[in-house]
Amino acid sequence: MIERIKKHIEWQWKMDKFETLNLAFFGGEPLLATNQVLELIAFAKDFCKQNDVKLRVGFTTNGTVVGERIVDALREVDCSFQITLDGHREKHNTVRKLKTNGNGTFDVITANISNLVSTLPQAHVTLRINYDAQTLEEPEQLLQFIGQFKGKNLHVALHRVWQVDAESIDREALFDFVVKIKNLGTVATLQGFPLGAYTCYADKLNACVINYNGDVYKCTARDFKQESRCGRLDESGLIVWDNSRLQAHCFSPVPARCAECKLFPQCSSLCSQSTIDSNGNPQGCALDQQASVDEYVLMNYYLTQTIQ
Repeated sequence: MIERIKKHIEWQWKMDKFETLNLAFFGGEPLLATNQVLELIAFAKDFCKQNDVKLRVGFTTNGTVVGERIVDALREVDCSFQITLDGHREKHNTVRKLKTNGNGTFDVITANISNLVSTLPQAHVTLRINYDAQTLEEPEQLLQFIGQFKGKNLHVALHRVWQVDAESIDREALFDFVVKIKNLGTVATLQGFPLGAYTCYADKLNACVINYNGDVYKCTARDFKQESRCGRLDESGLIVWDNSRLQAHCFSPVPARCAECKLFPQCSSLCSQSTIDSNGNPQGCALDQQASVDEYVLMNYYLTQTIQ
């Protein structure tokens, strides 16, 4: 499968002469497959150097196994990491434990984040904090950890745990938490709702998600069942697309609730995958937080301003 992926990159460049290759690793936990990841990175480095292509490498990882071999391979590469914490140490450790001994992972993950930021100054690290009502009741430990990265390439993305009812969240406590993060000199985003120019990778024609067995999807937020795939990667490196599924992404309709929303012209949260899965009535809008449009506009405006 690694050889097929290499062939696909080479074939795609011959067809399109793209200027940038974004190579992203997603799981499960992708860094459990360190040898395979390193092989693809080494290939991508050589390929991009030979063809004058800019390389970007990204990881969505739980942050527990960021080894030195990975760090060494990325020292001169434009790279990014998304790493999640599920609250402060005590709360995080109740749900995120090592399989080997049952120990909590908060200290391991925060140490690896600190090492990445200090060792790879060019890396962009997104600290995703999954929050519920209890997370917002005790934010001090998280704020203390975030505060050490002022002026560094780390930003905080706050996302409500999707199983949690939005009405259980104290909006005042949430916005207060965001303000405190901003006052630390750290960039923050709230509920995946940044206003501005942004297109999800799944809505880009040249983007593909290749599973370990060669099944191809457009979105990583999937169950990866074979009946849900959009295509498959064959032995020559070509993707044999299921054209009906690909068309569903390319021509996904705008949901009625979005078309009627005054924020729609600047909203970057529209998701074709959600629209497809929900038959045109997607859930998960940032405004489902029960906040008003005015509150979100003012908060996002605040988040884009520079602290003097």
